[in-house]
Amino acid sequence: MMFYDVRKMLFSLQEMNVICYYKKVVPNLNNVIGVRVPKLRKIAKTIVKENYIEYLNFDEDLYFEELIIQGMIIGLLNLDEANLKKYINYYLNKVSNWALCDVFVGNLKCIKKYKIDLFDYFLNMLSDYNEFKRRFVFVVFLTYYVDQEYVDKLISAVSVDKDDRYYAVMAKAWLMSVIYFKFKSKVMAELSNHSLDFNTHNKTIQKITESLKCTDFEKNVLKSMKVKL
Repeated sequence: MMFYDVRKMLFSLQEMNVICYYKKVVPNLNNVIGVRVPKLRKIAKTIVKENYIEYLNFDEDLYFEELIIQGMIIGLLNLDEANLKKYINYYLNKVSNWALCDVFVGNLKCIKKYKIDLFDYFLNMLSDYNEFKRRFVFVVFLTYYVDQEYVDKLISAVSVDKDDRYYAVMAKAWLMSVIYFKFKSKVMAELSNHSLDFNTHNKTIQKITESLKCTDFEKNVLKSMKVKL
C-alpha cells in the first residue's frame, strides 16, 4: 500500500465531528483529517504487513492521523533494543503535542521486553529540553514502570525535575497519582515533605482526588495539603 493510497483511504474515513473533537482536546491542531483511532490502528496493522519502511520514512507535511499511524507501526514491529531506541528517537522528533506522545507510548508494548535495559535510556532522556520528549518519559514510566522495583526511582525522578511547563507537569502529576494508588505512603511522604515543585505538588493532589478510587476521607486530607502561593 503506497503512502498516497493510505492518505486517500484516510480521507474516505473522515468524520467532521472527529475533526471537531481532536481540535477541542489538542491545542493548535490544524493538520487533521478526522479519523477515529481504532480505524487508524487497523490501517497500521495492514501497512506493517506490506511496505512499512516507506511509510515510516515519509516526512513531508504529515497529517495528525498519519503521524499517529507511524507511531503505531513502530509499536507493532518486532524490534531489537538498538532499533527500538533508534525508532523512538526518530519518532519523538516529530511529536509536537500531548496526543501524539501518549498514543505512541500506549502502543510501545515492546518496552516490556527490554524494560530493565531501557530504564536508564529513558531517565537520560529527561536531560532533553523538549517538553514532549520529557512528557514521553513520564508517561512511559506510569505505563510500564510503576512497580516495587522502580517506584523509588520514579519518585526521585519527579522530585528532582523542576520543569514547570504544562504538559510536563501534567505527566509528572499523572505519574504520581498512579503511584499513589499502589504505594500510597510513598506519595503521601513526598507531599508532606513538599519535595515536589509547586505546580506538580498541587496537580498531583488534583489528579488523585479526581479519581473514583479516592475516598471522601482521602480527598479531604489531600486537599488540605495543597500549597498556596
